[in-house]
Order: sequence, then structure tokens, then C-alpha cells
Amino acid sequence: MSLPKDQLTDLGVTLAGQPLMPPDTMAVQVAPKWMKQLQSMHAAAINLAEASPEIVADPGAVRGLEASLTEAMIACLASGRTPTDTASQWRRSLIIKRLRELEEANRHRTLYLTEVCKAIGISQRTLTDICQDFLGVSPKRYLFLRRLHLAHRELRDTVPDRGKITQIATKYGFWELGRFSVAYREVFGQLPSATLRQT
Repeated sequence: MSLPKDQLTDLGVTLAGQPLMPPDTMAVQVAPKWMKQLQSMHAAAINLAEASPEIVADPGAVRGLEASLTEAMIACLASGRTPTDTASQWRRSLIIKRLRELEEANRHRTLYLTEVCKAIGISQRTLTDICQDFLGVSPKRYLFLRRLHLAHRELRDTVPDRGKITQIATKYGFWELGRFSVAYREVFGQLPSATLRQT
């Protein structure tokens, strides 16, 4: 989930009574109660997309779902605790900033873990710790989701063709097409072929 900074600030004031003005990167320790609520709502949204895709196709339903998820995210950020900014915290923020710059410079191609670690100049273990703290997932999972989103974007913008799914999946490092389809459906609520047909 993501929001532009200005929208996050406005929603913080509106929903939580306080501006939420993060720096480029910010780690927040969220109480389990609030995190569980957000995760539960996110899981419900995925289940709804899988079980009743026609509901998710309705713009009114999508706006309501988006509003509920946003409110839950704001509640997490507003109730969370931001760790004291130490030299270590600053260094970790810098590493996440470098990761985002690396992504931006390679926005249309696959990045792999060894390549990322080498480019940033840190070990896989250090990157794993920092990604868990800042992003809530391992770097391997983060890069997997990034590749999945790249594939999704290309499928969405491609003229339908039976061979295209295999070509696009392998382009982004998905060699087991069955697993690719399962992961794709979990994240986007539909099979790759359905995305391709919508173009």
C-alpha cells in the first residue's frame, strides 16, 4: 500500500487529528492490534477479489474498499511509535533510499538479490534486517513482488497473444509458470490471461 506524501499528511490530520509527515523513509512500530486489523482487511480484500471479481469491478465498491484500507493504514501510522533517530537508524534509512534509487534507475527490468546487495554495498543479512524493519518483508519477497508488478504492468499494456504470458513471465524471472499464475492471482485477484484479455 502506498500514498503520496501530501495525501498522507492531509489524511493524517483528517482521520487521526495529527499530521503524518514522514521523511523519505520511516519505520513505525505498530501495536499488534492495529496491524492485525490492517492485515485482516487486506486479506478480506484479496478474498473478495478472488471470490467475487464483479464486485471489485464496481467503481463505488473499489472506492469504499480503498477508503477502508487507507483508514486502517492511517490508524497504524498514527498509533505507532517511531524509533529514536540514531546514527544506526540514519544509516538504515540511507540504505532504503539507495534501494529505491536503484529501483528507479532500473524501473523496467528485473533486479536480483545478489545484484542489489552488490550495488548498495551491503550483505544479504544486513539488507534482510533493514527490509524487515522498514518494509515489513524480506528483500527476496520485496523483489519478487516488484517483478510481479512489472509483469502485471506489461500484461496490462500488451496486445493479447497466447505466447505473450510465457514470454512476459520468463522475462521477469518466473520460470515456473504454474507458480507464477498462482502468485499473480493472489496479488492481483485474477489470472494473467484475464489481465491480458482486458487490454
